[in-house]
Amino acid sequence: MLKYILKNLFKRKRKYILSMLVISSVVLLFIVMNSLSIAYKKASELPFKNIQNSIVIQKSGNVPEETKGAVLPCSMTAIKSDYLKIIASISGVKNISSGLFLWVFDKDYFKRVMGVDWESSLGKKIISGIIAGSSPKSIHEVLVEQTFSSRNNFAVGDKIDIAGNNYSITGIVQMTGKNIVESDYYADLRKIQETAYNSIDVQKTEKFEPDDVNIIFVDADLMQINNAAESLNKILAASDKHGFTPTGKALGTFTITTPKSFESQISSFFFLSDKLMLLILITIIAGAILIIISSLNHNVIERTKEFGIMRAVGYTNINIQKIIISETFILLITGYLTGIIASLAVIYFLSKMNVTITIPWELNPFPHFLLSSPSQADTIQSYLLPIKFQLQYAITGFFISLAMGILTIAFTLRTINKFKVMEVLRHE
Repeated sequence: MLKYILKNLFKRKRKYILSMLVISSVVLLFIVMNSLSIAYKKASELPFKNIQNSIVIQKSGNVPEETKGAVLPCSMTAIKSDYLKIIASISGVKNISSGLFLWVFDKDYFKRVMGVDWESSLGKKIISGIIAGSSPKSIHEVLVEQTFSSRNNFAVGDKIDIAGNNYSITGIVQMTGKNIVESDYYADLRKIQETAYNSIDVQKTEKFEPDDVNIIFVDADLMQINNAAESLNKILAASDKHGFTPTGKALGTFTITTPKSFESQISSFFFLSDKLMLLILITIIAGAILIIISSLNHNVIERTKEFGIMRAVGYTNINIQKIIISETFILLITGYLTGIIASLAVIYFLSKMNVTITIPWELNPFPHFLLSSPSQADTIQSYLLPIKFQLQYAITGFFISLAMGILTIAFTLRTINKFKVMEVLRHE
């Protein structure tokens, strides 16, 4: 029987190849579309990778009156430390890191300084990026960013001045890519808070208390990021001032940035809603089933005489049904495996593609009037698309193919069961 089945498949290979390609196309589209959906969602999380947090909170404030000494960027005004306890109590929040980002207009050159708690998750992440030297051991020691260090010929052990305070460089840190809140120096949070509190220029623009910060990093459970962000929006919704910053942000309002903030940038086509993607896949599968049933039914009708002769020489209806079932399942397995191989090839090709994400100025502020080169304010990040072959969709694709095969067999056998041997042979 197997020899007959294989001979028939090769004899009618053109028709069977069409059905096989339809099955493989369904498997291919199902795996690739779902893998792309996951990949683009993961891509929106990439800007947060270097800070190991998933939510960033800032507050808009007044523009500094003068560009001298230490000041707060208008997109990062003071946030009271009381908010840290409130945020920590929100469901889904696992950890919090806070920082203080300053623009420092010293006479020698402009500096961006980030005060961090070295014991926080953010501080530990920064320390893990040290490529030369060691982590700071006192409030008078700092890390310098690699690119900034190379541009200014800094080395471990050099002495620098920041807003009238002397520091020693203990390490050079490499922060991969263009980061959220990219800084030139990373220093102890307590010392930078002291600098901001004592800065006349800071206090003239915004009232600053000794323990204030101006950026909060929240690590939330992956499945609860959006819920946590909604809760934060409700808590931080009130604005305590009127007016707008130069970038259009209302003064006193909080900005909450999550991976969802970057979704629209990545792809307007592939980032389909789950319901829309489900509708598209159902439509494709339904169309594929109709094509396969029509093709195989037509094949059975063409073989009416052949099946009639087989019945006349002793084949039972069950024997013929087994032949049809075997042919269909060989077709099914071949189409499924072809779809798997094709999806692996397509996913490999897509994994070599880049996605770009532009970080808003508010998240990585730089005084534009100081730019000597546009690249200094370049906030475009480029990543390889984080797409991978998803085994769960390959398994689901198999069951979809199996369901298509079963439906096809049911309709085909119904056609066979209508054959009457004497009727078929009488017309021959």
